Amino acid sequence: SHALLIQSLLSVVLQALDDDFLEDQTWENEKQPPQQRHNLLQDWSSRVLASLLTAKPALIFRAGSASDELLERGRSLYGRCVIASTRHVLRNQNRALATKLFPLSIQMVVLLSKPGNSSDEDGDDGDLEVANILFVDLTQLFRTSLVNFFKMSEHPDLQRCTKESLESISAVIRPEYQPCWSVALKSLVVYLEQVFVAGFALTPETQTALATCFNSLLNQHAGLRDGSPTQRSAEDAVSTLVQGAGLERTWSLVSWQNVASLGVPNDRAWILSTLRTAAMTAQPIAPRLAFFRGTILNVARSLDRLATNANVKKSESLFHRARVLDLWSLLPCFCQGPSDIAESMAPLTIILCKALEDARYPHLVFIIARGLGGLAESVTNGDSSEDSAALSEASQKLLPLLFKLIASPSTASSKGEEMDVDSGPKSNDIESDKGQQTQVLCEAIAKLSRQAPPKFLRALFKKLMHKLLDEIQSESRDDESICAYLSLSQALVASEVLDDSNISFLYRTIKPFIRADEYGPRCQKKAYKVMAELCERNHSFFSELERLKEMTELLAGAVATSQVAARHMRLKCLKHIVDGLDVSNAAGLAEIDNILAENLLCLKDTNAKTREASYQLLLASASKHQLAQFLQTLTAALGAETPHMRSAAVMALSRIVFEYAWEDEALQILLPSLLRTVLVLMNENSREVIKSVVGFIRVSVAAIPREQLEPLLPELIQSLLGYHKTKDRFRSKIKIILKKLVKQFGYELLMPHVPESETRLMTHMRKLDERRKRRKEALKDSARPNEDMFDNMVESDEEDSDDGRTLATGLTGFTRMTSRSNKTSKEQDAKSIASKTKRTGASASALSTKSRQTAALQLPDETDGEVVDMLGASMAKRVKFMDDQDDSDDDSGGPMEFDDEGRLVIEDEGDFTDMKSTHDREQPTKKMRTGKFESAKIQREKTGRGPNRKSKQLGAAYKSKKSGGDVKRKDQKFEPYAFVPLDGKSYSKKNRRNAVESMGSVVRQGKKRKQH
Repeated sequence: SHALLIQSLLSVVLQALDDDFLEDQTWENEKQPPQQRHNLLQDWSSRVLASLLTAKPALIFRAGSASDELLERGRSLYGRCVIASTRHVLRNQNRALATKLFPLSIQMVVLLSKPGNSSDEDGDDGDLEVANILFVDLTQLFRTSLVNFFKMSEHPDLQRCTKESLESISAVIRPEYQPCWSVALKSLVVYLEQVFVAGFALTPETQTALATCFNSLLNQHAGLRDGSPTQRSAEDAVSTLVQGAGLERTWSLVSWQNVASLGVPNDRAWILSTLRTAAMTAQPIAPRLAFFRGTILNVARSLDRLATNANVKKSESLFHRARVLDLWSLLPCFCQGPSDIAESMAPLTIILCKALEDARYPHLVFIIARGLGGLAESVTNGDSSEDSAALSEASQKLLPLLFKLIASPSTASSKGEEMDVDSGPKSNDIESDKGQQTQVLCEAIAKLSRQAPPKFLRALFKKLMHKLLDEIQSESRDDESICAYLSLSQALVASEVLDDSNISFLYRTIKPFIRADEYGPRCQKKAYKVMAELCERNHSFFSELERLKEMTELLAGAVATSQVAARHMRLKCLKHIVDGLDVSNAAGLAEIDNILAENLLCLKDTNAKTREASYQLLLASASKHQLAQFLQTLTAALGAETPHMRSAAVMALSRIVFEYAWEDEALQILLPSLLRTVLVLMNENSREVIKSVVGFIRVSVAAIPREQLEPLLPELIQSLLGYHKTKDRFRSKIKIILKKLVKQFGYELLMPHVPESETRLMTHMRKLDERRKRRKEALKDSARPNEDMFDNMVESDEEDSDDGRTLATGLTGFTRMTSRSNKTSKEQDAKSIASKTKRTGASASALSTKSRQTAALQLPDETDGEVVDMLGASMAKRVKFMDDQDDSDDDSGGPMEFDDEGRLVIEDEGDFTDMKSTHDREQPTKKMRTGKFESAKIQREKTGRGPNRKSKQLGAAYKSKKSGGDVKRKDQKFEPYAFVPLDGKSYSKKNRRNAVESMGSVVRQGKKRKQH
């Protein structure tokens, strides 16, 4: 009763302290000014807070005084009242009172949120719920009221209040608060964040207290289990502080003592990666390059000196070098919109140039390249002329060095030592790949070139082209150098700083790579990439009619010389050209139409990238034409001479209908006549044509409205179900289309148009649908599914045909749920019959009745560890009789089995064999007369041609009978394991399992090799 009374009072107080309550309350004296009412509420809230703080909630809500639920609700209401009244006190003009009560309020909330206050072990969840509620409200209080309190207050006790409040909230770092760290540490971090955001000057004592609090949290991280929720909460707290206060402020809190002499401790190495990840996500204030150059790089230099010390072990040296790279990896964080580019860029450029040439740290190339890219991008998006001038001057020193790294990518990585420590980059890391290095450097060059002086870039471009031409004309041509020069050209094109003369020069230079295939596949593919970049960035250059004709002839004539890896790039070039054409440019569009036939043929290419690029080119061409006119052009291709072209035309029509039929009303009107035209091709003997037509029908049936599709049903069904030998491979796709038609029109409307030879199919589908509906209705009317059915729903891979109730498997309608009890009883009967047949030699039919009679007998289980007394007086009461519908999976609940002498039969499940194999081994000695059919069946099984034959192991013909290994016999034509013949029939659904089993010996040997 006392607990309920206290809860009622606290609820009233909490409602009165609500901000909205002041506005919604009807006051007796309406003439009273609102400000005066507000002052009254603030004075009252301060008295309420003082009363709550002087009370002793530990005695009021002591364990055992009431139920845990009432105590938890009371603690929650008490803490919320403290937080609500503190919010009003912080807004009060009496700063002395606020600075005195605020630390005590935090201490009270933290005390009420402490886990383990319940008397029962089951109350831990309730304690966590109270902690979650109070810490969330406390975090909200810090976010909304703390900054204004710090900024508006000039009281001399503010530093003392800040320090005492920090001591109160830092209690959450203690181990007893670890169960609620996910919310408790967030309150601590938000408090630290608001102290920094407020911007008032902190005394050395307060700064030391902040650092001590934060480092105590970092020290707790070392004693936590790796990957545990508490460890993740600590790491998330550090990330939150970085994103709220900034990287520099967070770095100032971390204690880096003895780094110059001992290095970064192993238990502090995780901080660097956490700082990097959080800072790359968000930073509240602009970083400073001077801080990175003066503070972080000083630590990196100290670690580098430790790594080069002769007295340090190799493993320690590698660890120190890994930490150097971790410190350098913070550079991209400081390059995201820094505030001191004009002042710090010149001295930082000297350091970056030296670091790029340092052969001991090849991975610095990637880090610096990403940093320069981000720095150039921030300057491009900004409006500071001073920053742009500083970066322009730095680019004249950095760009030649970046060009040199791409032209000779192996110089930086060949001299560096491998770093094989777990915590540092490894030699086989993805960033050590030359292609990845070239890509990162090219991106940095493209962004940095936008800030470089135009005159400097023109001179750099000419020098690059001369080197490329010299390498092409050289007798000892190096494809690696050619690819590097082409990559640099692509980067300059991507920067969009080249003028028309430079673009024309580059265009003439790379034309020979596309026209001929004498330069190797890598060079040709790289040249195509440069050409695609030119087409994408310089639409005006290729929109001229003469150059457009030249370009289309070049790309169309390169079909025979294009490498497989470069086919899709050729189509990408054409797509970029089409995207740049204006709809009013009729001559240019007509020139693009000349390559439509080649575009259609590329839809049938064996390369997937080429097919997708061809589809994209087709859609780009369609967007530049009137859709009806473009469809007319594609329809003309249906009359092509070769089935290959006709199939490609149908595929193109399918994609156009799929993309535009749901939006374009004119296309919906044309679809019925277009479908009639395409249905004519269903009578062809070409399999690829019929496959394309079936796909077109499937798309059209989904796109055509019902009223327009109904007149086409006779022709459509006759085309789908008419007999044709090439349609057998597409019966599953045809059934899908029929199901869609059934859903729209029903069986009654479709059956008159079905050929007589296919009526059985439609009848079968109709019966299955009716059976499925009956089962669905029966399950809806039945009782709620039990827990075992839920497990099947979660683990099943089958289709949920009726909201997860029946789990129907395909067209058979067989369900795991409806067959569960029958399957369990059948398996138990089969085990019982087989075991009795094995021991007594009796026939299965003679024992089946007996097994069914004894299958219901169950012994009491021993799952609780209690031994069952078989001779006890209570044994008869504990014997259970299993229900016929029981589908329990408990192994201890299996049926009892007895032999003919009454003895209990116990067998291992691993020794269970089927009845047929055991019966064959126990054949009587008397010869039995068998018929002709049985004799032929036995002979087929002996020769290995029967249905139960095992798949032949791969390489069995080469195995030696006398020793291990393989041998080659006289009558064998091929070497052992020379090749595996590919046969399409072996990988069909019917034979796929045997094909996999034949490779079993190879897989087992491969695993053995891995073990050695």
